[in-house]
Amino acid sequence: MSKVIDSPARARALEVATSFIVQAPAGSGKTELLTQRYLALLDCVDCPEEVLAITFTRKAAGEMRNRILNALEGAEGVEPETDHGRITWRLAKRVRERDSDRGWCLMDSPGRLKIMTIDAFHAVLSRQLPILSGAGGALSVADRPELLYREAARKTLCSAWEGDDAAAAARQLLAHLDNRFERAEDMLTSLLARRDQWRARVTGSGTLSEPERRQWLEGSIRRQLESGLTIISAYCPRRLREELPALADYAAASLVETGRDSPIRGCLGLTSWPEPSVEFMPAWKGLAELLLTGAGSVRKRITVSQGFAPAGEQQRGTMTNLLGLLEQHPDFVRLLAELRTFPDHRYGPGQWSILNQLLVLLPRCAAELEVVMREQGKGDYVAISDTARRALQHEDGPTDLALALDYRIRHILVDEFQDTSAAQVELLRLLTAGWEAGDGRSLFCVGDPMQSIYGFREAEVGLFLDVRRLGRIEEVPVEPLNLEVNFRSAAGVVDWVSDVFPTVMPGYEDPRLGAVPFVPAKAFNPAVPEAPVCYHAFECDDDGSREAVRVRTVVESIRGSDPDASIGILVRSRNLLERIAPELKLAGIRFQAVEIERLANRQVIQDLMALTRALAHPADRTAWLACLRAPWCGLTLDELEIVAGDSRRTIPEHIRDSDVLARLSPGGRQRLDRFSSVIASASSEQGRRPLHRRVEGAWLALGGPAALDTAAALDDARSFIQRLERLQTGSELEDPADLENALSDLFASPDPQAGSTLQLMTIHKAKGLEFDYVLLPGLHRGTSRGNLELLHWLEFPQPDGSRDLLLASIEERGRDRDPLHRYIRSQESKKTGYELGRLLYVAVTRARRQLHLFGSIRFREDGESRWPRPPAEGTLLSLLWGHCEEDFLNALEDRQESQAVETATPKPAVGFFRRLPADWQLPELPGSIQWKSTAESAEAATEDVEYWWAGRSSRAVGTVVHRWLERLAADNLDAWTPGRIQAQSGTVVRMLREEGLGPEDAKSAAERVLGALVATVTDESGRWLLAGPHRDARSEYALAGMDGGQLVHAVIDRFIVDANGDTWIVDYKTGEHTGGDLDGFLSREVERYRPQLEKYGRLVSGVHETGQVKLGLYFPLHRAFKWWSATSQREP
Repeated sequence: MSKVIDSPARARALEVATSFIVQAPAGSGKTELLTQRYLALLDCVDCPEEVLAITFTRKAAGEMRNRILNALEGAEGVEPETDHGRITWRLAKRVRERDSDRGWCLMDSPGRLKIMTIDAFHAVLSRQLPILSGAGGALSVADRPELLYREAARKTLCSAWEGDDAAAAARQLLAHLDNRFERAEDMLTSLLARRDQWRARVTGSGTLSEPERRQWLEGSIRRQLESGLTIISAYCPRRLREELPALADYAAASLVETGRDSPIRGCLGLTSWPEPSVEFMPAWKGLAELLLTGAGSVRKRITVSQGFAPAGEQQRGTMTNLLGLLEQHPDFVRLLAELRTFPDHRYGPGQWSILNQLLVLLPRCAAELEVVMREQGKGDYVAISDTARRALQHEDGPTDLALALDYRIRHILVDEFQDTSAAQVELLRLLTAGWEAGDGRSLFCVGDPMQSIYGFREAEVGLFLDVRRLGRIEEVPVEPLNLEVNFRSAAGVVDWVSDVFPTVMPGYEDPRLGAVPFVPAKAFNPAVPEAPVCYHAFECDDDGSREAVRVRTVVESIRGSDPDASIGILVRSRNLLERIAPELKLAGIRFQAVEIERLANRQVIQDLMALTRALAHPADRTAWLACLRAPWCGLTLDELEIVAGDSRRTIPEHIRDSDVLARLSPGGRQRLDRFSSVIASASSEQGRRPLHRRVEGAWLALGGPAALDTAAALDDARSFIQRLERLQTGSELEDPADLENALSDLFASPDPQAGSTLQLMTIHKAKGLEFDYVLLPGLHRGTSRGNLELLHWLEFPQPDGSRDLLLASIEERGRDRDPLHRYIRSQESKKTGYELGRLLYVAVTRARRQLHLFGSIRFREDGESRWPRPPAEGTLLSLLWGHCEEDFLNALEDRQESQAVETATPKPAVGFFRRLPADWQLPELPGSIQWKSTAESAEAATEDVEYWWAGRSSRAVGTVVHRWLERLAADNLDAWTPGRIQAQSGTVVRMLREEGLGPEDAKSAAERVLGALVATVTDESGRWLLAGPHRDARSEYALAGMDGGQLVHAVIDRFIVDANGDTWIVDYKTGEHTGGDLDGFLSREVERYRPQLEKYGRLVSGVHETGQVKLGLYFPLHRAFKWWSATSQREP
């Protein structure tokens, strides 16, 4: 297909005077359309800051920014041949002309492009008005906010013996949980982490009296039950509506006459189809009992138990015909079966008692958290979001900031709108308050409800559906548009998805529960010779070993036929790769595992944790024995048993005992002597050097890096040291046992030598990516159930923008789960099931050429017969089974015929033990390298260009600024507010004194240092350099190599591989130009340093596999970033 059939919709999307909500299915070119819309908006505004683009990930923000910059840079070249390329090029051409006319200097100041994540935008807003927002200018994002939640929960429970209502509620909660304090604390901690979901509803009800609060909540239950009854009525066949009421009344009268008890008796007196009202609930449940079996299927026959005696032959015949009719209406049968779970619309006395106490307690708990966060100056993203909303909306109306933004921001673009939350839509409402149709301002929301897979992050796909249905966000009208063409996948893959997914996704739309029907796409690319989908089946492969072997052979087969093809192995959860990753490693197949293996699981990190605990606590026997077994010491198990000795003494005491040493082998004593010497030195520095420095120094001295086998392991060790630095209080750890929990959100570095042709990741992580071949193992495996929650709730959006809330508390121990609790859980299960179908859609639509599906099948046997069991509910295979059962069974037969061909990769011997030699010593520093004297002057001329003109003060400022920028890049940049930076003046003065400046000069120079740092963290270009969504980023990156036959040594201030794979080499320049013609000064500096950076570019291209190499100078004091593409690559 060469013609793009949805071209009119794409052209319409570029009409900047109109607001749109665009549904863009997988592979439809959403990012390209966003780029074009952004460029079209730049072409009509007075300044670029009038256009705001909001994304949900740094990666998406970086990709959009890079696309726009690349388009602007490409506008100087030849017009592309493709239709979409020409559109982008022409838009960019017009923006370059407007840029030149109005002096925007976008290429020199890309920070003027306001493209940021929603969290970054919240942070910007909260810093604008720190008093009104409540941020006070000091709130930073905590590395581990769960510690804040736990402290607030503990304080709340410890107040149980005070005298107010919240204390009484805490006492009742503890009694409800059998006084299990830790369980209550865990449950409150979990609720605080998700307080943005319940707080507005729960605390908002705090102004109500108890009867009003109950009436409000029970009203929500009533409306939701009646909404469900309305949907059931809509799916009911007309004949059933007309004929069933009289038959139900007949059956009910018969049951009353015979004295039989049955829910059908609720239909007594029914003359017409019941109203969708809770008052008619007995009749509704009677109809369900009459039509369905206990398992929820249509009855095959009716008996006297249903009120149809043999004498009523006519009624029995009519009823039998109606039951046959129901077989043709499965959706109605399913909905009617769910009706049986509907609870009473009123709370029972016990239910209401504990729920009401929670409604009193939770506001106190949230308030305690606010206090804890203010005391520590740290919060979470929910807190930052709250401060942003307060900065925009005061109780008296819009704030000055909101009014200023209303004037400055004229166009808003929102990416991935299907994954927005209620709080984020509220932010949009505040930003667009006062907008009117035709006033020249526009809102552009893009997303795909079929790809909404972030329910665990409170994404509400129903918000997208409601906005599209209502055609507005608050008072801003939005026109719906649909993209239809898939530019990513071959026609065979697109056709397979279109054939299968109408049965995977629901056939109806329900914003309340996130039911999204499938919308097929049209393939732009032709079919390829390969089959679009390959099936791989296994019988009872419980441990995944045979699947891992098969995955490995498929990878080898693909690489054998197409070595350059990209392959993505995508899984639902990380643990599904436990067998696959080792199998690939043993076969020598390198791969990149993207956030798959937790850092704490790596051996190098476990050894470092043991070393940390040993230095922090001499009596930690387990840690000390682990250190002695680690490869940089390497005692055998027999030697460890000797050293362990008497448990009444510490290990340090044992290793100083001459009798113990005498029992060791000579090699063991040699190893222990070296270990003891290093540890004694590190221990002697306790209180004088920070713990992370002592751990790092001891590890280096012991030979930790020498014991590693990959560069990625060294990166992992760096990550551990950096996290340890942030975790310690003063120079020590408050609780060494908490160290492992502190690493829970860190993942091992991908193999830097693996390249990107084979990647292992979760399906969630793969969203937005594409691969030639996609392998989906573990389709038959589900995920674990969540823990019991103290409070269960479910929100349902209403057409008028309000939201109903269903609330149920945890049952008392030993009690059966109440109907409302069961109903909420069943609705949550349906909501999760709908999202599971969307997760499968995201997975299969990553493939360009071919899909590989892997699943294990179980069989039932009855004598000589055997047949497959249906896959377990809640698995991806269960969604495919109805359409693909025969394909998987055929694959199982084919595999059984060829099974002998595939064997697992041989594993190393069990007794393999990696350790350094007993006589290992730190290597000596290499001697000086001599080079030709004729190059010395040229080398000096380029290397010394930095400070040839500068005095001592300027050199000191440059050195300290560079050290601070390195620290900011390694830290959480959002935590470094201008106020916090200014508070470091004493530290900066001390650092300048260490560089040789006198007291007065140091104070003067400190102002320049602090000014440079504040300018950097408040400049978009500076923030991008330090904390952008990069694949790789390093500070003070040292390289050495040959260039033009001469030895070159380089220290690159900032080395970046961006989201597109382009390499950036950036030097910081702290010079200050106080005269006129700043642009001239910056241009001269570029020419001054161009040869040096070009040389660095050649050096880097000889060491790394690079995309396009870009060179740049960043001037913090002028908030200016000048960059250009490298003119030459390294000679082969």
